[in-house]
Amino acid sequence: MVELKKNPDGIWTMGDFSFHPVKKEHLKQLYDWRTSDRIASKMLTDHHITWEEHLAWYEKYSKYDPPVNFVVYYKEWPVGYFGATLYDKETDTYRYGGDIQSTHQLRQAHI
Repeated sequence: MVELKKNPDGIWTMGDFSFHPVKKEHLKQLYDWRTSDRIASKMLTDHHITWEEHLAWYEKYSKYDPPVNFVVYYKEWPVGYFGATLYDKETDTYRYGGDIQSTHQLRQAHI
């Protein structure tokens, strides 16, 4: 079983991977991933997400405590997105989620 550990800054770690709560400085990277042809073709919505829609998504979910949206890093490289759908307050764990991985960033990180 793989164990995630949370540090005092709210960043979850698992070996060389870390899960950073989405912050404003992540928005451009997430938008670029989300609107890429490879990712957009797999999404539930079939229209091009506008920057305004992306900001509204951030504003809605940035208020969640604990956070449910994370940028995944491999060492210092941002390589994807993880969105949790269930959080268990009793055990302080996320039970289920999904991810979008950036192949380009994975190659740059030599994964």
